[in-house]
Amino acid sequence: MSDAPDYRAALSLLCPLSDPETGTLLRFDGTFWPTDEPTSMTALGLLPDAAVHRLVEEFPEAARPARHHVGTAVEMLAAAVDDYRDTRGRDWSALPSACAALRADVANALAYREVLDAVCGAEDDDGWRESALPVALAAFETGEAPTEPHEEGTAALVTTDYLTAERDVRERAGAFLMAFTLAAECPSAPPRLSSAGEPDGPVTAFAREHVHQPRVYAEAVRAQRTLDPQALAPVIAQRAPVPAALPWGA
Repeated sequence: MSDAPDYRAALSLLCPLSDPETGTLLRFDGTFWPTDEPTSMTALGLLPDAAVHRLVEEFPEAARPARHHVGTAVEMLAAAVDDYRDTRGRDWSALPSACAALRADVANALAYREVLDAVCGAEDDDGWRESALPVALAAFETGEAPTEPHEEGTAALVTTDYLTAERDVRERAGAFLMAFTLAAECPSAPPRLSSAGEPDGPVTAFAREHVHQPRVYAEAVRAQRTLDPQALAPVIAQRAPVPAALPWGA
């Protein structure tokens, strides 16, 4: 993507209305946005260009839980920018590092939107994805995590932006996210999943083979109630079309 990101278009999608008297922004779901327009534009300016492009392109057609997830992540980033301004005044030099985790959270919500639709459900009304994403990515990076991510609350946010990471890293993290989150729906003990610093084991490697088919993979896991590649492979082979790459770039 060579064109400059359209920050105003992104903000208009997130906050299509404002109070003409106070200038208060209203979110796309009718709730109040916590910051004014200049602060919100500053927050969007912290995001990688790819994240703003992805937001503008995909937000209108995204499922409602995905829009809520992305919108809340940007809202938290904007609120952090506002808090930073209140405490640090006009010294903006440390703003990017101070907001690194929240900035990465927005990018990762956009990077793994389709994976989260598949493993959490496009009609997720419980905000499972907002908990599953940070828990799974923290587990991927550290190798340590609760066994049931949707019951353990939100983990500390990672600072890695997987949207702009190298494709190999992005796909490995996406595969881990799929398998780790779906493991909670399998009755047997969760298998050992390979974290970022380890070579892919059989479960993680199989999930990675299907990271561009997250819905097919999730349906197979739920049908068989296991992450065992030997049980999943024939089921996926029967129903899987030729995989189309997720819009992650090279």
